[in-house]
Amino acid sequence: MFVFEKLGKIYGHVIKDRTDKSPAKFVFETTKYDTLELLKADYPEAE
Repeated sequence: MFVFEKLGKIYGHVIKDRTDKSPAKFVFETTKYDTLELLKADYPEAE
């Protein structure tokens, strides 16, 4: 996920990993959040 800030709102782009046969692909954009902590609560880090 790539995280961005625009006009005081935080949002992310969820990306599918690149493979040997295909490049990374944009999957979807998250809803906009007031803080980074709120975004992290809905989209925790992968292990």
